[in-house]
Amino acid sequence: MSGRAASGRRAAGAAALDDTLRLGGQGVFTLLFTDIEGSTFLWETYPDTMEDVVRAHYDLVVASVEGAGGRRLRFMGDGVVAIFTTAAAAVRAAVDAQRSLSDRSWPGIGELRVRMGLNTGWCHIVDGELFGRPPNLAARLESAGHGGQILLSDATAQACADALRADEHLFNLGRYNIRGFDQPVVVHSVVAEGLPAVFPPLRTPFRGFDELPADDAPLYGRDDLVDQVAGLLVDHREVTLWGPAGVGKTRVALRVARQARRPYDDGVRFVDLVSVDEPGKVAAAVAAALRAQPSAGDDHHSTVMRALHHSRVLLVLDNCEPVLDGVRDLVPPIATECPHVRVLATSRELLGVPTECTIEVPTLPVPADGETRVEPAARSDAVRLFLDRARVVDPDLVLDARTVGPVVSLCRALDGLPLALELVAARLHVESVEALAADIPGVLGDIDGPARVGDDRPPAARAPLAWGLSGLAADEVGVYLRLGVFSGAFSREMAMALASDLPGAGRAFDRLVRMSLVVRDRASGDRFRILAVGRAHARALVPEADRRVALDRHAQLMLARAERWGPGILTRDELACVAVLKADFADHRAAMDHLLDTGAVAEAARMVVAVFQFALFQPRPEVYGWAAAVAHRVDDALPHAAEVVGAAALGAWYESDIDRSLALGARALDIAADHAGSTIWARTALVNALGYAQDMEALIKQFTALRDELRATGDPFWQVDSLGYEVIVLVMSDRCDAAEVKAQEALAMARRLGNPDCVQWALHALGRALAPVDPDAACAAFEAAMDASRTVESRFNLSLALVEWIGLKRRMGDARNAASGSLDLLEMIAVSGNRSQVSQALREAGLVLAGAGRHEVAALVLMARRDLPQMPKAPHETAEDDATLAAIQGPLPTTRSRLGLRAAAMSEHDLISLCRAELTDVLHTR
Repeated sequence: MSGRAASGRRAAGAAALDDTLRLGGQGVFTLLFTDIEGSTFLWETYPDTMEDVVRAHYDLVVASVEGAGGRRLRFMGDGVVAIFTTAAAAVRAAVDAQRSLSDRSWPGIGELRVRMGLNTGWCHIVDGELFGRPPNLAARLESAGHGGQILLSDATAQACADALRADEHLFNLGRYNIRGFDQPVVVHSVVAEGLPAVFPPLRTPFRGFDELPADDAPLYGRDDLVDQVAGLLVDHREVTLWGPAGVGKTRVALRVARQARRPYDDGVRFVDLVSVDEPGKVAAAVAAALRAQPSAGDDHHSTVMRALHHSRVLLVLDNCEPVLDGVRDLVPPIATECPHVRVLATSRELLGVPTECTIEVPTLPVPADGETRVEPAARSDAVRLFLDRARVVDPDLVLDARTVGPVVSLCRALDGLPLALELVAARLHVESVEALAADIPGVLGDIDGPARVGDDRPPAARAPLAWGLSGLAADEVGVYLRLGVFSGAFSREMAMALASDLPGAGRAFDRLVRMSLVVRDRASGDRFRILAVGRAHARALVPEADRRVALDRHAQLMLARAERWGPGILTRDELACVAVLKADFADHRAAMDHLLDTGAVAEAARMVVAVFQFALFQPRPEVYGWAAAVAHRVDDALPHAAEVVGAAALGAWYESDIDRSLALGARALDIAADHAGSTIWARTALVNALGYAQDMEALIKQFTALRDELRATGDPFWQVDSLGYEVIVLVMSDRCDAAEVKAQEALAMARRLGNPDCVQWALHALGRALAPVDPDAACAAFEAAMDASRTVESRFNLSLALVEWIGLKRRMGDARNAASGSLDLLEMIAVSGNRSQVSQALREAGLVLAGAGRHEVAALVLMARRDLPQMPKAPHETAEDDATLAAIQGPLPTTRSRLGLRAAAMSEHDLISLCRAELTDVLHTR
C-alpha cells in the first residue's frame, strides 16, 4: 500500500514538473549536476570508445532520474543536469545512478567514475531554462567532489533528512570555502549501501585546514592510534598524546587533524609551542593562531576565551613540555567554558589537568631478536619506516638476505623510535647499512649529541634528551643516570633496588615516567625501559667512578635475581620463572660482562649455575660461552667450581666439541671428588659425548653413576630425568614393556610435580617406549610432549620430541606431516644453533626427501651426515639408513663419486640450507 502510494506521489510530482517545464513557473526545486571524472583524459586516450560510453552513461543516469520522478533539463558536456520537486527524490536518483554506473562493466576504458552535486532552493523556469542561485552551488559541489561521490548542500540535507530510504545516510563534512560564495558552505555527503564511503578531501579549501603544517610522508603503524584518538575527541574535550622525544606525537596529531571533518565546522588551528620561550606567552601564541584581535583592556587569555567561546574548533597544541605551566593555565578554562572546542595536545610530560584524557604514543614494533627472514622483518612497521626513509638517499637499497640482519639490528637498537630511525636512515648517503649496524654505540651517541655549530633551533628541538634532563631536579637526574646502566626492561622494584641509596628515588622515578624519559615496556606490560638513545646519553654523562659503582650494584642485583628465579626452572613455577629470566636476560648478560671484566670469578660462577638450566632448555648458547669463560678462570677450590665446569662440558657437547666436552667433564668429576659439588651436568655431558664417541663401555659406566646421583638428590625433577634415561636404555635393548612401565612411573611423578619440562621428558620417554609397538599412541605422546615444551618455549626439548615424531610420521606413510615437521625442526636448529641434534635432523630430512623421490639430494644428505657426531642407534635404525641409501644410490652409479666428493665438502650450514629449500619445494608441489 505504501509502495503504491509513493509511486503515485512520484507520478503526480513528475506530471506537475512536466507542466512547469513546459509552461514556466517558480518554486523550490532540487538540482542534480553530474560529470564524468577525468573525461578529458578518457576522450584523449579512448577516442573510439568514449562516444558509446558517454551515451550509455547518459541512459543510466536519465533512467535513474526519471525513475525517481525527476526530469533531465539538459546534457552538459559529459554530464547531466536534472531537476526534482523533492530533495529526497533527487538523492534517490543520485544513489540509484551511482549503483547502476558501478554495476555496469565498461569495456575498453575499465572503470567509469561520476561525481554528483545537489542543491535545493527557489528557482524560476522560463521556456525550459532554469534561473536562480541554486544551480550555481550544485555545479560547484559537483566539481569539488570525486568520482563516485554525492555531495549535498546544507539546504538539500535539511529538506531530505526525514525522507531518506533506510540504507541512505548523510555525513556532515563541515564548512568549506566555495568559489563565488562569500560565506563558507556546509557540505554533506551521501553514504549508501554498496557505494564507496571514503574519499580524499574535497577539491576546495576546508575552512582552517590550510593552516596545518605539511605532512605528506607515509605514516607507518599508526592507523589504529589515529582512529583511537579521533574517537576520544568525540567524548573528551582535551586529549594529550604523550611519549618520548622522537616517537611521532606531532605526526599522529597532524594525521588526526587532517582526517577530522565533523564537528569542527570552524576548522583546525595548529599552535607549535616549541619556539615559545616562557609559559606566560602561551596564550599570545594561541591568540595569534586564531587571528583573534584583543579588545580594549583584554589580555591574551581573555582574547582566546572570547574567540573560542562560540567556535567549533579543533585546537592542536604541539610540543607543550617547554611551557607546561602556561598550557596548564589555559587548557582547563577552554575545556570548561568552550563546549564545542576540542584540544589535542602533544607533550613529553602529562599536562596533569583535571580535564585531561591521556593516550601514550608507543615506539614502533620491531622484529624479533635475531630475525633473519626477509618476509617477517618486512612486516615490521619500524623496518618499513626505516626503508622508506633510507631509499630517499639510497634508492637501490633492498631488504634481502644480505641486509635483513643489519636492518633488524638497527631497528631493534633504536627501539623502533621513528625520529631515530629517520636520522640513521639519512646517514646511508655516506655509510652502508652494514657499517651502521656494526657501530651501533656510535650511532646511538650521535643521535642526541651536543648542539652543532650554526644550529639555532630552540634547545627542546635541538637535543631533546639533553633539554629534557635540564628540566629535572638534581635527585631526578641522579636516578635517571643510575637507570642508564640497565640494558633491557626493568621493573619498578629493580629500579628502586639500584637507586635505593639516592634520596627521593621513588618520587624521582615516577616523575621520569611522567616526563617520558622512562617509558613503559609494552611487550612486558609491568616493566619500564630507557630508550637506547637515552641510555647512551645517560651513560655518556656519568663520571667513570660513579659508573663503576652503578655497574657493581647492577651486577649484584642481577646475580640476586638469577639466584632467586633460576632454581624455579625445576619446579611447578617454571612458567613464571622463564618469563622473568627472559625479561632479565639482557641485564644478566651485562652483569656477566662486568663480573668477568672485574675478575669477580666466584660471582660469575654463581650466575652461570643460576641460569644454566634455563639456558639449556631455551636454548641460549651464549650462556655456554659464559660457562666456558668462567671454567677457564675458576679455582677448583671455589664453591660451584664443579657445577660450572660441568656446565661448560655440557655446553661443549651442545656445540659438538666432543674432545673439549670429555676433558671438561673429567675435570668436573675430579673437582667434585676433591672439593664436593654436583656432577649432574658433568655426567650428562659425558654420557652424551661418549655416545658421540661410540665408547659404549665408558658411556654405561657414566650413565650408571648419573642415574644414581639423580636418584640420590630426592628432587622429583631429577628423579624423572633419571627414569627417562632408563627408558631410553631399555628401548635400545628392545625391552619395550619394561620401558613403558618406567615411562608411566615417570609421567605420574612429573604430573604431580607440575613442571612443564619435566612432563615433556616423561612424555618423550613414553613415546620412545611405545614407538616400536604402537606408533599412533607414540605420536600422541610426542605431540603432548611438544605441547608441554611450547608452554615454556623450551625449544631444546621441543626438538627432542619433534625429531622422534617426524620419524614415526614418515614410517607411517604421512609424508606431508613428516616433511612439514622436518622443515620446522631444521628452521629451529638454524635459529638456535643447536648442533647436538644436527645429525639426527639431517637423517630425517634425508629419509623424507628420499620418500618424496628427491633421490640425489637425499643421497647427498645421508652421505654427508655420516661424518657428523651422533648418538648410538638401535640396530633397526642403522639398517634403515643403510637400506635407504643403497636403494637410492643404485640408480645413480655415474653420480655416486661426485656425490661423495660434494658431501665431503659441504658444511652443516650448507646441508641445512639445502634441506630447507628442498623440503619447502616438496610441500609446495604436493
